Amino acid sequence: MDSLLHPPAPVHSGFANAARLMRHAGLLAGAIFCLALPAHAEVTSDSAGLDLPDVKAINNQPISKPTRGAIHNERVKPSFDYRDNDGTQVEEYRFQKGQAPDIHVKSGMGTSYNLSKPEDSSPRIRERGDIDRVPSVNVLKF
Repeated sequence: MDSLLHPPAPVHSGFANAARLMRHAGLLAGAIFCLALPAHAEVTSDSAGLDLPDVKAINNQPISKPTRGAIHNERVKPSFDYRDNDGTQVEEYRFQKGQAPDIHVKSGMGTSYNLSKPEDSSPRIRERGDIDRVPSVNVLKF
């Protein structure tokens, strides 16, 4: 029995015969499993499936109940509000006393800026190796 799955064995020993038998048994078990699997997945006529309106009603339900008093639902009033005739708007939000404010600027040209507090506003002690500035050098002179 020579084929692509079963190459010819030059020596027919007991081990080769046992290996061939196990290969056939594995293929047979795999075929039985594949043929038996769809029998359980078939839908019978007496099973109660959902119609399209029922599925849409289930999918359109909210995941959870809406909460009241959430931060994102309430409109926070700015502590300072400035509106210019050219369309510039400046709003300052101060949440707690002693904290840096959040400032939102919208220009009349369509640009907007958010000036938020820095992550760490405490003064730092600079070490000798920590240089934040780079010297400027004029390369082209005419």
